[in-house]
Amino acid sequence: MKRILLVSAVILFLAGPSCDSDSETTQWCDQACQIWSDCTGWEVDACMSECRAEGDWDASYLSCLQAQSCNDLDDCG
Repeated sequence: MKRILLVSAVILFLAGPSCDSDSETTQWCDQACQIWSDCTGWEVDACMSECRAEGDWDASYLSCLQAQSCNDLDDCG
């Protein structure tokens, strides 16, 4: 029984989601859109659509947003 559980765990681990650029982009979009939503009320779904469409929201853009006050988010870009 332990062997079956171990094999199952290994299979699930290997079949799990990989850390590729798409997952990183989604993470950056999620975090950036939360900042935009908190500061401006921009709906997260609309923000996520724009983030994915533009395709260039990255770690440096997110870092910029995190360093700004709500009034200065437009300075990142």
